Amino acid sequence: MRIVAHDDALLALAVVRAAALAPGRSTAEIAESLVRSAATARTRVGRLLTTPVAACRHRL
Repeated sequence: MRIVAHDDALLALAVVRAAALAPGRSTAEIAESLVRSAATARTRVGRLLTTPVAACRHRL
């Protein structure tokens, strides 16, 4: 629960900051965009964590 609350607080802070930078967008649009970006980042990190070390070395 603590991690979820921390994530929620960071999302709220990011929405407020983004809203200040883009006054024409609604907070709902900004929140959706941030959540999609976070999901994409988690997917990429998950792929990296599950990729064998030899494959990672080959990519470098």
